[in-house]
Amino acid sequence: MATPTRSRSARKERPPVSRRKLLLLAGAAVVTLAGVAFGLKWLLSGERVRHELPVRWPDESPHGEPFRIGHAVKPGDVYVMTIDFASGVILGFDTPDPFTGMRLDGFLRVGHGVTERAGGLTSTVRVVLDRVTATYGPMREAVAGPLQGDGSPYTITFDREADGRPIAGGTSSATAAPLQRQAVDTVTAGLGDLRTNWVPDRPIRLGEAWDITEVADVLPNVLEMLRRAAGTQGPGFPEPEIRGRVGAEAFEDRDGEPCLRLRVGCGARVEGYAKPPAVAVWLTAAARVEGTIWVSRATGIVWGMDLNGDLRSSYLIPDRHQHRNARQRITAKTERMKDMPE
Repeated sequence: MATPTRSRSARKERPPVSRRKLLLLAGAAVVTLAGVAFGLKWLLSGERVRHELPVRWPDESPHGEPFRIGHAVKPGDVYVMTIDFASGVILGFDTPDPFTGMRLDGFLRVGHGVTERAGGLTSTVRVVLDRVTATYGPMREAVAGPLQGDGSPYTITFDREADGRPIAGGTSSATAAPLQRQAVDTVTAGLGDLRTNWVPDRPIRLGEAWDITEVADVLPNVLEMLRRAAGTQGPGFPEPEIRGRVGAEAFEDRDGEPCLRLRVGCGARVEGYAKPPAVAVWLTAAARVEGTIWVSRATGIVWGMDLNGDLRSSYLIPDRHQHRNARQRITAKTERMKDMPE
């Protein structure tokens, strides 16, 4: 049996496409291609890379009675804080743990001795680097050179009232080579102010928080650490943002010493297009330092630290993108000693 077929006359003829419709279709295609090209350019440009490192800021809920930290130090007192540090850096983000990359490890001692002067007291703070090792030579030299070189140990002095209270503005660098403070900042995530005890000289309450600039000279140093790690030193780079806060969390014993436990948080970020004379491409970088510091309630001496630092940066120079992922761990404990470290 023959298969029935449809006659030509039975076929439905398609209406001709109007010129207006053809123009609309062509325009839509152009817009779509332009969008794809823009999206591809955006992806390749790296602007999708944006680094952020959220900081757990101190809680701000003051409660309880106001109190002050004491300054009951006397001539002959010696306190020695041992700081252990470990840092890791990798050039990229494929490996999540920076400690598997270039390492910097070691420990130093910070001696704090009190002597008598006419009408009051003087504190002398001295840094002795006992050990530093690194898998990359320049990292070690940046610390060992200034702190273990032929020069004198990094030392600062500041005056106190007869009752032990530090005198505002009384700091004087006794023997400080230009790179010594920078070396101390390198192993303390920028928190290398050796005079501060992080507590304001006024009544405070538990749950109260204050700006870090009220108690310590560290924010410029944290920014410098960010610039050096991200390779953004010099003119032409976007202005960074930075914030630091300290909060009184609780009364707590630390190694047998009645202490005030503090929460410390510091965050910095820079993002945007660099301008000549820098290479004019996209830059994004973020750094944070956060953790706990314990301060003796009787003497005002820092009695311990447990801090973590993180840094991520991307400077998208064509054909040689610069990605850095760094982490730092800092712990410290203080003991009463007979002699200053040498």
